[in-house]
Amino acid sequence: MGSGTRGERPPPDALVPQGGRFEGRVVSLGGARIEGHVIGPIETQGELVVGPAAHLVGRLKVGALELAGEAEGDVVADRWAALHEGATLRGT
Repeated sequence: MGSGTRGERPPPDALVPQGGRFEGRVVSLGGARIEGHVIGPIETQGELVVGPAAHLVGRLKVGALELAGEAEGDVVADRWAALHEGATLRGT
């Protein structure tokens, strides 16, 4: 997961590592990876990779989404979105 399988570069190290928590707005011009908990909107022009232990609460506006964890909120993906087995999305 997160290996750039759709023709993009792999995202950087996790912005929020597994076991970590962040509250607030996250903005990234490139790709991003989340392994922990984020409460607040996330915006990235690149690929957002959400690990299997991650839990996001807030609007996602991304270039592309690879979701293996949980997300609660509306999602806007400009190019594509992929949900892995076991992923949960509550929103539109």
